[in-house]
Amino acid sequence: MTMIIGAQSPEELEFLLEDSLLLGDLQLLTRLFSDEAVLVIGEEIAKGLWDIANLALVTWKGDNPYIADLRRVIQVQDLALIFSKQGVNIMRLSYDGSWKYIVLYRS
Repeated sequence: MTMIIGAQSPEELEFLLEDSLLLGDLQLLTRLFSDEAVLVIGEEIAKGLWDIANLALVTWKGDNPYIADLRRVIQVQDLALIFSKQGVNIMRLSYDGSWKYIVLYRS
């Protein structure tokens, strides 16, 4: 039996991101993104798991926390698109059965 470590739905991935940022857990953050993921916050772009995790921690700390604010979720097979008040996220179902971010965009 294979044990899935990580988000088992796109919605759960959003809440794991919120929790990992509140905890400041850099290692957990790197597990939420696929290897080819990109994080776009305004004009800043981060690629690579550690760069993404570091930018996310710097951006969403203190008085500016990340809030999982799901407005709409569209899922087609192994892809999901989540719309929130702040932006759009694209996720993919990984080979290990967990959902991972491939694009996290905030304007």
